[in-house]
Amino acid sequence: MSGIEVVGLVLGILPLAIKALQGYRTMLSGVRGADRDLKSLVQDLETEQVRLQTTCEVLLDGIAPLSRIDDMVEKPFGPEWEQFSDEIRERLWTATGKFKEHAKEMQEAAEELKEKLSMEADGKTNLNSPEAIMKELKRKASFSLRKKDYEGIIARIKAANSVLHELAGQNRDLEPSRRRRSQARVTKLIRGLSRSIFDALRSAATCRCVQSHDVSPSPRRRVRFRESLGFTSKRELTSSSTETLSVVSEKNLVVSTASVPIEALPPVLKSDLCQVIFTWHEERRESAMKRCGYIADPHRMFGLYPQHRHPESSSTVTLRQMLEGKDPVFQDLDLVEKLRIALSISMSILHLYDTPWLGGTLTLDDVVFLRESQKATLHPDSPLRPFMAKNFARRSNTAAPLEAQPQSKPCKPSKAMNLTVLSLGAMLIQMMIGQAVPALDMAADSDMDLNAMLEKHEAGGKFNDEVLQNGGWNYMAAVKWCLETESVLGIMGLENEDFCQRFYEAVVARLEKDIQQLSSRCWD
Repeated sequence: MSGIEVVGLVLGILPLAIKALQGYRTMLSGVRGADRDLKSLVQDLETEQVRLQTTCEVLLDGIAPLSRIDDMVEKPFGPEWEQFSDEIRERLWTATGKFKEHAKEMQEAAEELKEKLSMEADGKTNLNSPEAIMKELKRKASFSLRKKDYEGIIARIKAANSVLHELAGQNRDLEPSRRRRSQARVTKLIRGLSRSIFDALRSAATCRCVQSHDVSPSPRRRVRFRESLGFTSKRELTSSSTETLSVVSEKNLVVSTASVPIEALPPVLKSDLCQVIFTWHEERRESAMKRCGYIADPHRMFGLYPQHRHPESSSTVTLRQMLEGKDPVFQDLDLVEKLRIALSISMSILHLYDTPWLGGTLTLDDVVFLRESQKATLHPDSPLRPFMAKNFARRSNTAAPLEAQPQSKPCKPSKAMNLTVLSLGAMLIQMMIGQAVPALDMAADSDMDLNAMLEKHEAGGKFNDEVLQNGGWNYMAAVKWCLETESVLGIMGLENEDFCQRFYEAVVARLEKDIQQLSSRCWD
């Protein structure tokens, strides 16, 4: 039983105990000293009940919808609590264990209180007359109405309740700081993994294909250890096709496969990755197929897992083609779907900056979508699944040894100008208004002087009203932040943790908030 469920049990016992004491007080109003002791006990328990309810409000604040918090506190046994248990544990962080410990102590004290007051399981008492009460008192059983006999129980309830209240409040106050620290750690981790995945894929993509390959990491709002990569291959004498594979990081191959002989493991692929993918689909293996091989860079190994889709099930289209009207689906997207695409791209900027996946300037051709057929399963969040495309230039079919592969160097924009942020702002404008704007177009890895940057800033400002009308205040604020001279011309960019946090709060968090609010069903 979780700590919050235990708190719910205590919240169920306290009002019943208060009601029982009030009943005893009414029946013994003429007994000297009884009224005073019972009144004091009622006041103590009412105070602890209010404090515990406040603790629950602190835990639920910002997690549960505002319209439901009061009802949830009043109904501690309701099913609504369970759906927020993960968020509450996340808020309590490392204090979850201590919270459970003190909640359990409080529950035990409340159960003793219940027994000492001769309360039944339903909270009622069998002592419903002054005569019955006096008879029970004369028996010298556990039943008592003297305050001093409850001092130990009340002290335990107060002590545990105080700790719960402090833990809830302190951890709620620390939540913003923890999120910032966590965001910084996650960003650093993903960028490191992204570099390794790029180098591993590049080393395995050497083949005899006539044309080069596009490989695209899929931007996701919540990063898992298993992520998808789109692999587009145009082979000689075949039509264009798109396949998807999963890449899983494994830092220690021996530990992760301890039960499998090393000789039985699939090999590390050093070339012809596209041929391997086609072979997987031609063999039509079962969906439960295990790992089919590995790719590697000098630092990590990644397992390959096909996602069992037919080559004809999808095709690719760039964001530029979408905005130019070459695919009608984009024009039919509602606001939430556009916001989700904008969020995916923005998160991708944050997580792929300073890696080979992302150039210094983001263009409309860098974002591609896997267009599913009617028989294929669409992306759960949107009919369009965005990817950041990266082209692998065709190399010799003889791969160099793995150890000799130099780690790829990411393309960084000039320190004097954050073109990545500027180009994102221009892209967000064009996405929301639903058309490509030549004045906002930016060439890949272009060097811009101050005058050119100011021209983009001025061109973007002309669409403020249209962006506000179509995307709302938060979306416009995110766009304006990307185009501001302070964001673009600042000394530090997305390589700096503080700037990354400002980017997250100014762009990502605003988009997340709008999506959450538009998707919320709390008023239904």
